[in-house]
Amino acid sequence: MAFNKFQSAAIVLAKKAKNNSGIIITTCSLLAGGFYYQHLRTEREASSEVNRIALESVNKQLEEAKKKFIKQNIGPATPEEQAERLFKKVNNSAQSIRADDVDWIKRHLSRKIEPDNQFFGVVSGPRGIGKTYAILTALNGFPGVIKILDVRHGTDKDVILSRVFNKICGEDNASEDKTRKIIEAYREKYNKRLIVVIPADEREIDAQPALLTQAARNLVERFKVEVLIDAGENALTWLTERESILYMEPMTDEMMCQIKEYEPLLDYLKSKGNKEVVLAACAGRPLLLNNLAHLMNKCSNEEDKEKAVRKFVENQLAEAHNSIMALSVLGAPMKKVIILYSNKILFLK
Repeated sequence: MAFNKFQSAAIVLAKKAKNNSGIIITTCSLLAGGFYYQHLRTEREASSEVNRIALESVNKQLEEAKKKFIKQNIGPATPEEQAERLFKKVNNSAQSIRADDVDWIKRHLSRKIEPDNQFFGVVSGPRGIGKTYAILTALNGFPGVIKILDVRHGTDKDVILSRVFNKICGEDNASEDKTRKIIEAYREKYNKRLIVVIPADEREIDAQPALLTQAARNLVERFKVEVLIDAGENALTWLTERESILYMEPMTDEMMCQIKEYEPLLDYLKSKGNKEVVLAACAGRPLLLNNLAHLMNKCSNEEDKEKAVRKFVENQLAEAHNSIMALSVLGAPMKKVIILYSNKILFLK
């Protein structure tokens, strides 16, 4: 166990290493010594006083070197250094086909810093229609993006704020005062706002909503950051006059067919006469098409593929009938799939 502890420490330090060669060399030397003495202890069961003292000395030096390394490379001491760390630009491979929605998000995030621009953005719509992917596409090239973990229903405002503070400061239990200094340093250095992205899960029936609106207003008005909420359709139960809202509709069949990664699947479904019924079952949600693609990849023969398609369509029909959300929001597409499914039932059997 002790040997594994040193090994884990080496891996952590290697991943955190940046440009401070001196401290890295020192740390690696100490780790090498630690490995050596732990090896002695494990393999030879050395119990001599000399080895015990040497091992304790190495442990102590290793902890001191690790603390120094983290301080110098992970947690800059000044707000200006922290601001520089946060300026890294987003670089991902997302390429959403929702061009208009992506443009809306970019315009919202590109506003000038002015007193009357204290609005937060909300991107809302049914689950699985590509909201998050559109946001990722829009964020490409933007610096200073802070994204916290998904906020579940019932989460208190102070909990949300604490998560944001911790993310900005790069530490647990970050104080409001330290967060504010880093935000101000970032704004003064780059003349830009930090962008805080808050993903919010859809709220379960009868569950209390997360206090997203309160947290967003607090961040925008008191800390002068840009806030973008990636909200499930019922994540926000009430709004104010402080938000700009983009509501995304489910994709059309034509939009779904433009997603390049699903072309092989759609071509296969078309060859079997099931493309239209599957698209109707997806009801404009590419996430479901992605789920079907994973199911199909696990199939080893044609019979299994046909069963996978049938099970997929049946599951969506069941969801449409049993879920209040599906019936209220996706009712029309589901009526279409019921008709199509009944026409294809002989093949799917």
